Amino acid sequence: MTDFQRVLRLFSTIFVISAVLAGGLTAADAWLHIPLADFLVKKLADIMFACVTACGGVIAGQQIESRKHRQHD
Repeated sequence: MTDFQRVLRLFSTIFVISAVLAGGLTAADAWLHIPLADFLVKKLADIMFACVTACGGVIAGQQIESRKHRQHD
């Protein structure tokens, strides 16, 4: 497994865990009315957005590197 694949797997795992936690917290808040649930869901959404942004940056960086290697060959 390359470093590129490891980084993508890490960010996708963090994204999925955050999504599951946000969904569970939203469901729990619907029944139990947790005081800070909306704040926590917003923070989890921020984490998910950061993961999507990081994946986009990693993919863009990988494409730039592959272009550089093709030009030198």
